Amino acid sequence: MTANAANILLIEDNSELSVVLQERLSESGFKVQPVPTLARARAEILGASYDLAIIDRNLPDGDGLDICRHIRENHPQIATIILTCLGEPRDRVTGLNEGADDYISKPFCLEEVIARINTVLRRVAPRVASPKNTTIVRGDITIDVGRRAVKLNESPVPLTATEFDLLLLLAQNPGRTFTRDELVTTLWGAVRASSSGSLGVHMAHLRAKLNDDTTKPRYIITVWGVGYYFDGNV
Repeated sequence: MTANAANILLIEDNSELSVVLQERLSESGFKVQPVPTLARARAEILGASYDLAIIDRNLPDGDGLDICRHIRENHPQIATIILTCLGEPRDRVTGLNEGADDYISKPFCLEEVIARINTVLRRVAPRVASPKNTTIVRGDITIDVGRRAVKLNESPVPLTATEFDLLLLLAQNPGRTFTRDELVTTLWGAVRASSSGSLGVHMAHLRAKLNDDTTKPRYIITVWGVGYYFDGNV
């Protein structure tokens, strides 16, 4: 996906900041629709097609995590980035737990925001090298690459964009151990390579959704002190 093809929903109630972000994002080739409330955001998501939502947390009608949760559960094809003044480690963990693909604290550098947006969009776009009708079957897991859909024992598994990409990368390379740094760099790019804290959060959620007991894992195996691999014997 190129910047010119990306539609962004900007959920920010600070009008001055919203204008600054709109201008900079537009200059970078993105199509931006600003909304100041959760209610407006829900209406926009129902009426239009978006690739990414940038979400403030402190909104007039509630916490932006509510819309992040709503997107994760009902529109998993939309990537999400939290952009907020709540930047404590516990806030970041909470945001990632609610399905955010990235979490940026205010104040921020506009160029870094653009870089992270591009990284997320590259990651969630269907892989050009993968045929759209490719289906990967690993044990009871079926991965429809083109539709970015996963089933476990024929039941749909609602994964976030990050969880899907993490599963796909591992499942496409059964038996290969990926280090934590490799996974972080592949999923988030160099801009996030210095931090692997959020990887553990996404991995924990993925395993839980696959009913993959960490004490006796069937699919994703931890190589302690190194990283993870997908068991090719399932």
